[in-house]
Amino acid sequence: MSNNQLSRLPPVMNRLRYLELLDVSNNELVDIRSISFIPNLRILNVSGNLKLEIIPPEVATNENLNDLIFDI
Repeated sequence: MSNNQLSRLPPVMNRLRYLELLDVSNNELVDIRSISFIPNLRILNVSGNLKLEIIPPEVATNENLNDLIFDI
């Protein structure tokens, strides 16, 4: 889903319970609350989203998340 000029993610993202890697880098995302409760997420790349303002606190408490990449 990287490099697609996405401004938001669909709310159904939380239904992807078995998703382990999500790369939404280089888009136009402002917030990523729709990925708050993906329990098996291990790698999340949100780099290059210059307008990103909201990373939900649930991301920090996800015990399976090993890599969070958010550099601009």
